[in-house]
Amino acid sequence: MLYNIATMDDIDLKLIDVLQIDGRASNTELAKKLGISEATVRRRIHNLISTGTITITAVPEPYKIGYKTMAFIGVNVQLSEINNVAKKLTSYPQVHYVGLCSGSTDIFAWVLFRSPEELSDFVTNELSAIPGIIRTDTIIQLKLLKRTLGHLQFNNSWTEQ
Repeated sequence: MLYNIATMDDIDLKLIDVLQIDGRASNTELAKKLGISEATVRRRIHNLISTGTITITAVPEPYKIGYKTMAFIGVNVQLSEINNVAKKLTSYPQVHYVGLCSGSTDIFAWVLFRSPEELSDFVTNELSAIPGIIRTDTIIQLKLLKRTLGHLQFNNSWTEQ
């Protein structure tokens, strides 16, 4: 079964909502919370994972594991090279998000480093060596106020009960 917004129902959305809060919840806990059978929970989780609709994973807090420098890099490129530049950016372990954009930036990247010096080395040595990059705009985050990492709110009032 291929999941998309048209084939998902309220139970799938509720299941995703609960798993976003506690990805380690047991099938028994989930079944009780959602008022469905454990077998239904197991089958739906399997379908959601196997179709790539969700991924259950541990998400570390970067600052707590030594990544003190977080930055956002806007990259302007020769448009004929946009896919090559984007592919190269995705190959770096320090780059955690790459998206093609419209507007004043062609590619947007989110990067994490242990120090400003590591970020500087990356920009001056790695990015400068990628063919097709015209200009970069590096914005260093000074203070984190909110980070949800994809936690979607489905506007389900059932979770407030």
